[in-house]
Amino acid sequence: MRPPVTPEVVCVKLSGRDRSGSSASRPRRAPGRLSRRAVVLAVSLACSLGCALPAFAQTPTPDATPAATAVPTATAPPRATPTPAAAVPVVSPTVAPNNATPPANAAQQSAPGAAAATLPATLEERVTRAYRMGQETPPGDSQKLPEWQKDSMMAGLNDIVIVEVKGLKSLLDRAKCKTGAGAVPTCRPKNILLFIEGRPLKGMEPESGAPELPDGVNGTLRYHLKRPPETSPDYADAKEHWADLLGLNNIFELFEATRDVSLSVGLEDEYPIASDIKENNKFHLLRARQWRLLTWGILLLACLLAFWQLAKRSDIVRDRKPILWGHEKPYSLSRSQAAWWFFFVIIGFIFIWLVTGQRDLSPSVLVLLGIGFATALGSTVIDQSRTSAPLNTEVTDSSELTTLLQQKDALERELSDLKGKPGFDAKWKVYEDLIQTIRTKFPDALGWNHTSFHIDILSDANGVNFHRFQMVVWTVVLGIIFIHEVLSRLAMPEFSTTLLTLMGISSGTYLFGKSTEPTGALGAKPATGGAGGGGAASGGAAGAAAGGASSGGVTSAPNKP
Repeated sequence: MRPPVTPEVVCVKLSGRDRSGSSASRPRRAPGRLSRRAVVLAVSLACSLGCALPAFAQTPTPDATPAATAVPTATAPPRATPTPAAAVPVVSPTVAPNNATPPANAAQQSAPGAAAATLPATLEERVTRAYRMGQETPPGDSQKLPEWQKDSMMAGLNDIVIVEVKGLKSLLDRAKCKTGAGAVPTCRPKNILLFIEGRPLKGMEPESGAPELPDGVNGTLRYHLKRPPETSPDYADAKEHWADLLGLNNIFELFEATRDVSLSVGLEDEYPIASDIKENNKFHLLRARQWRLLTWGILLLACLLAFWQLAKRSDIVRDRKPILWGHEKPYSLSRSQAAWWFFFVIIGFIFIWLVTGQRDLSPSVLVLLGIGFATALGSTVIDQSRTSAPLNTEVTDSSELTTLLQQKDALERELSDLKGKPGFDAKWKVYEDLIQTIRTKFPDALGWNHTSFHIDILSDANGVNFHRFQMVVWTVVLGIIFIHEVLSRLAMPEFSTTLLTLMGISSGTYLFGKSTEPTGALGAKPATGGAGGGGAASGGAAGAAAGGASSGGVTSAPNKP
């Protein structure tokens, strides 16, 4: 029968001794066996402590929902944490500025893996490419590739531009006030605008059907390059921006059809996102299509040539008063000014329409046209009233002047037929007597002969005068401003009320001076240039009418045509 196991027996067995304290009956164990047991026991104890320590020192992991982390519930009391710094604060989601990573919410800060379904916080927003619609695919021929690259990055008004955006999903979420936690109540949705040269084109939003997100993250936006309608609140800003983009900065850009610009997109009231369309890779903005410029140039040249021939061969811008046979009528200042503004406005209007498609006139331009035509009309009224005014009281029938002028026209036709033939001198004698009668009874019925354009428009019976000169100067100055505004701003100029008033005063001064000019019988226009014979004839006739001498008419040989 085996003896009972007691602590003493265990000690004896471990020490290798029997209860009697003698070890001779059993062989001594090897010292290495006891050491191996001690090593195993120590390793087991260390493993047990290593597994137990993390369980005591582990920090409680927050839930994936931000609300559960920020606001603990009553049924689940918060677990103690080693340090207060481990607590997760409540973070209010906000819309991140452009070119910056959207701020992570509470769940993303404490547990990045919990927001894996949303966009990464480090996602970059960047414009990588911009091209005209229809130029998406490069040609198969490598030799045509450089031409295709240039043509694809060229667009003008009424074209559609496609913009490829890296990280477009993030930009859309910020535009719609969405974050990883959902919609932000305090955020205001914003449009994604097109930026050219760092300035937003207000009123230009992506077209319907855009954006497109083929991979769910990156995508494209489509913009139709056009001005907003005049009723839009963004019309004034867009008009100014397009004027800066399409207008001339200097005279050397007159024949440049394109302008290189940087291009990007971004939220309204914010900065544009980063873009690769800049520096050596700029977009080519088409200022004017070449066929339109060619059409405008041909039309302009044709109008100027037609008007020049018409002004030279007709009385469209000349004085309407009858003159002596064989001479040309002088040019009229008021009619020349009206023609000046008419052609400036019509040519500028067509140019703006061909480039921008706009068809509008500014109120100040209408005022300028009104001043020009009113001046021409007033000048005609003054001429007619002065022409029909008799010099003496013997003339009582106003139709007498009409009869005398009809006789003058008939004699001039006869002189044209008899020129160089027998009987011309006799008919010329009858003609000069008729001219003498007209000048005696109606001194202002016959006008001066043509000398040169600048002398005609600057002179009256007393020669060049200042009220005509200042009117010419102001007309030229405003014409230069008009040309500059049309070419540089692609819009009809807006003249101030003060400047228009000054132009009206100038025209009024001219009309008043014209009404007080001396009559043909009392003043003599000095003869100049090759028209001296005609001027002398007029002056001789006027002197004869004033002095009553019958020999002062147009009878001298140099005065004959």
